[in-house]
Amino acid sequence: MLVLPVSAAGRITLKAGDEFSVYGEDSKKVAEILGMSETALNEYTQQNNIVYLAVNDDNTKQIRLTVDATAFSESTGNLSLLSDSEIKKLIPDITGDSAVKGEIIENGGQKFVLSRVSSEDSGGGYTLARYFTVAGDNEYILSFYTSDGVSEDYIAEVFESFKSDDFYGENDKNPYSYIVIAAIAVFSAGGLFIIYTIIRDLTVKRRHGAPESAPDDFSNPPEDE
Repeated sequence: MLVLPVSAAGRITLKAGDEFSVYGEDSKKVAEILGMSETALNEYTQQNNIVYLAVNDDNTKQIRLTVDATAFSESTGNLSLLSDSEIKKLIPDITGDSAVKGEIIENGGQKFVLSRVSSEDSGGGYTLARYFTVAGDNEYILSFYTSDGVSEDYIAEVFESFKSDDFYGENDKNPYSYIVIAAIAVFSAGGLFIIYTIIRDLTVKRRHGAPESAPDDFSNPPEDE
């Protein structure tokens, strides 16, 4: 499990399965699998804002997480604060490709845009699934590269483990909602007290011979004792 310390991007947790070698834990093996030197791999991750990289032994599965502050992320703040209709309009800006159609999904309370594309390179065909979100003024992109014919079951489990201090949680609420709820409770209690007071006063008047001040419902008060 990756646990990155609190930084400009907040503390991040991400868990890959035992089949993966993780950069930073076994960088030498990751570099060998990718056919790179450790120096080249270090430069590559730094230049591309990659904070997490994991690959399986035959390089048919890769997991990458990039975190970067962009003009879009700084202007958005947190994707979860937008409505789904607003997010749909922004999908071309979020994915960087107007031809890509994204699906809005949630992990906890944080909203993501999921895009899937199939492509082919010198190593053969593969599917790229990317989860985009914005939180803490940063753009998070969790990417999964899976070779053709290889199961993608691992993706859901890894995605569910993805957390950050910046993410919006299921229990997060607008603080003003608590003020509104408290105000409603106070007014409701006050209203009940007023009703109780009116009924009590009318009852006293009926018992002490003042029916003329009572409403029609109390036009036949009981005789004085």
